[in-house]
Amino acid sequence: MTCKFLRDVVLLVLAMPLGLFGQELAGRVTSGGNPVVGANVAVRALKIGTTTDADGKYKLQLAAGTYDVTFSSVGYKAKTMSVTVAVSATTTVDVVLEEAPKQLADIVIVGGRASTRTVTDSPLPIDVLPVRELSSTGQNTFDKMLQYRVPSFNTVQTPVNDATALLDPWRQIQSV
Repeated sequence: MTCKFLRDVVLLVLAMPLGLFGQELAGRVTSGGNPVVGANVAVRALKIGTTTDADGKYKLQLAAGTYDVTFSSVGYKAKTMSVTVAVSATTTVDVVLEEAPKQLADIVIVGGRASTRTVTDSPLPIDVLPVRELSSTGQNTFDKMLQYRVPSFNTVQTPVNDATALLDPWRQIQSV
């Protein structure tokens, strides 16, 4: 009796992982007949999820049970569905997301500090300067190019108390 009981316990322990993790939730996320690439598929209760591939397909390993699965992507309305995953099977759930362009609240364009090109409440000023704008300033050094192009950027040539007082360190760096 003891050997049979021990054997049954060992078989149960060995079979348990197969029963818990042999299930899969899979499917495809589309919108207007086209795949939604990089859509989020999340089971928030378990804090697990995945993203869709280039074909809008996803796969998620789950234990058997019923879950609230949320499908979301930027520019689309999020969709939450109750999904029941069967034991030792692949449950297929294909989802069609509705476009929601108004979901995007603000668009921030990175640019100069001019009032027409900058978000004034950003924590740090951000400038993107093309090379041709910098080279067209007529300045010889990079720091002077920036100072000429971006008025809020300021540098001062401070000599060190040795032979570098007679040389411009920026020119020396450029020539190296």
